[in-house]
Amino acid sequence: MKRWIAPIAVVVLATAAGASYIIDMSQPRTVISDNVQPSVSVTTPTIPNHQPTVSPNPNTANTHKAFFKEGQRMGKLTIPKMKQSWDFYEGISQQTLKRGPGHYSFDALPGDVGNFAIAGHRTKRDFWFLHQVGAGDLIYVDYGNKRYTYKVYTKYIIWPDEVSVVDPNPEAPGTKPTKRLLTITTCTPIYRDGSSSSEQRLVVHAELMVQ
Repeated sequence: MKRWIAPIAVVVLATAAGASYIIDMSQPRTVISDNVQPSVSVTTPTIPNHQPTVSPNPNTANTHKAFFKEGQRMGKLTIPKMKQSWDFYEGISQQTLKRGPGHYSFDALPGDVGNFAIAGHRTKRDFWFLHQVGAGDLIYVDYGNKRYTYKVYTKYIIWPDEVSVVDPNPEAPGTKPTKRLLTITTCTPIYRDGSSSSEQRLVVHAELMVQ
């Protein structure tokens, strides 16, 4: 079964009054640059029209699923550079991501060795301004009774089928992890009309600082 990084594109947008409208994706729009380049040059894959997710790997799955159900609140994520905070939830289903950023349920928990991976919509509520984050910026994760501080060390753009970014060891997929990482994925590009595309993914990696 082919695996995909969760798509975080928006085609139907809600207005302040609660109504919704459809963005015509065929019309020319002005792209807002993420100021990063694709990690590799490959042919653009065919993107399915359903909600793609990254399938759990039974060899790397964590036991925390016994404690968190899909859609259950896990903690709070804060990115000072963006001046935003979000509750984050277990899972990356369509319904969960409507509530806020979601945790790839087969990846590590905050503070653990491995890759604590989060996906979120490219909306003003969620990760619209994620492209502003760069190396050295801090990300706070409040989980349980503790705050974990991660420092961003890289960001880049990938195609949706490059699932190694959420591997327990994204720097050397398939090998035993030794670092405590945080990965955030969201869709790119974004446009000045307030819409976004699911063509590619913007990825931010951060590493846990000494507590």
